[in-house]
Amino acid sequence: MKIAAKRVFIVENKVTMLAFPDHPEAIVIFGLGYAVNLLVDAQCLQGRELYYWGDLDPDGLTILSRLRQYYPQVKSLLMDRKTLEHFKHLVVHAPTQSIEKELQYLTEEECLLYQKLHHGSLRLEQERISFNYLQKSLAI
Repeated sequence: MKIAAKRVFIVENKVTMLAFPDHPEAIVIFGLGYAVNLLVDAQCLQGRELYYWGDLDPDGLTILSRLRQYYPQVKSLLMDRKTLEHFKHLVVHAPTQSIEKELQYLTEEECLLYQKLHHGSLRLEQERISFNYLQKSLAI
């Protein structure tokens, strides 16, 4: 399958995919959470600017790391400390799984954020982030 888009946004949640704003020369893919591994052999993603936007929690960062294992060029979208601080009033406490050992594909900043989220049992679901905030961040 060939795609004309230069940018591909992979999102964790279906609602987010459906509400994602139009962006020039871009498409949005529903990554199905941990099923993102299904994209491993997607030749149409090669040579594209790839962005992953998942929940801001340990699982979301683990999925980002797994995706980067196959596509090192993947950049995270709204999965940073700045976003967490901006929406701290929407953060919930959620039980976390044991620490994932396959995080070597995260940046140092992302690893620190992972630790903060894991130890605090924190989660910021991507659908809680405002549409306006997303649009401002898309000035890529």
